[in-house]
Amino acid sequence: MSRLTLTVAAALLCMAGLGNAQAPLSPAQQEAMKKVLLSGEADGRKRLAAITEKITDIAKQLDRNALADKPDADLDKKLREELTASVIESVKISMDLRLSTIWELAKILNADQKKYLLTEIDVPGTNPDLAELIQRRFALNAK
Repeated sequence: MSRLTLTVAAALLCMAGLGNAQAPLSPAQQEAMKKVLLSGEADGRKRLAAITEKITDIAKQLDRNALADKPDADLDKKLREELTASVIESVKISMDLRLSTIWELAKILNADQKKYLLTEIDVPGTNPDLAELIQRRFALNAK
């Protein structure tokens, strides 16, 4: 999504009353949250790059083995296990990054803002991702 699209979306959310007028973020909080979000994104790209490359390599090996004149069943089994372990590792890294980001964002909020988000969490249909909820409810544009 482009920066312009995100900015327009944030403005529309505020105009529609979806931003939080009861406990708005201070400019310092907004900047701190933007830093957390951008840092988490950069850290995620860096940490996932190696595992993504490994998954791609394993997938190619699986394909080559499947297309070989005499596919090796033992190699196939070994590569499947490696692929599964690598995908699990990528999910663990992604979850760790996301949960760390949420933790850091929550530390920036004051008591009233936390109370507001606690009520929002219970609204039916609310996205259960707290980082997304914070960004949407406070009309925060991280870019």
